[in-house]
Amino acid sequence: MSNTVIQLEGVMSIAKVEGLHQQLEDAFRNSQATQIVATDVERIDTSVVQVLVSFKNAMTESGVKVDWELNELVSRSIELLGLEPLNA
Repeated sequence: MSNTVIQLEGVMSIAKVEGLHQQLEDAFRNSQATQIVATDVERIDTSVVQVLVSFKNAMTESGVKVDWELNELVSRSIELLGLEPLNA
């Protein structure tokens, strides 16, 4: 089974959350190890952060590996929202 790579870039707003959710749901349903690359994100909405953290938690509970490449903005957004770090 191949790994899924999801590239996040630019402005990750609520307008993009449905498409992102679909990609993450497909990876979850297929138990695919996933790499999320968020090094080129310029702005990120709370809704996107919540979807990412929920995905990470669900995959971890299922024993499926998730790797992250986050820039400072995304890491800081997660911290400011009081959510568990994605790299944990």
